[in-house]
Amino acid sequence: MVDAARSILNKLLPDVYIFTDHSAGLEGAKSPGFGIALVAETTTGVLMCAECCSESEGRDKSQRSSKDRSRIALPEDVGELAAAQLLEEIKRGGVVDSLHQSFLLSLCALTPEDVSRCAPNLNIES
Repeated sequence: MVDAARSILNKLLPDVYIFTDHSAGLEGAKSPGFGIALVAETTTGVLMCAECCSESEGRDKSQRSSKDRSRIALPEDVGELAAAQLLEEIKRGGVVDSLHQSFLLSLCALTPEDVSRCAPNLNIES
């Protein structure tokens, strides 16, 4: 997954750092699948993320073709899809990535008026 994601991202930027952290056995809750989460930080400190997971074999086999089942199970395809999703988030150029927009709007809706704001340059220093 890492090599596949790096092959896509290196076309844009040569110094891509991908750190890995994995859990197996009881630490991973005996999960049959795998996934990847990619985070990019802009020069202004905005974090954009994308994630992709393999689908388990037991989910709705009847609605997917055999080509889809074999394709979603390959780690390389999961890494490439996550990298493509991250580049799409960067292309959109927003302050909050599409995965977290609903969370941000929910938090803003729960606060009193004129308390919440979302800005690209939040320099919080004490």
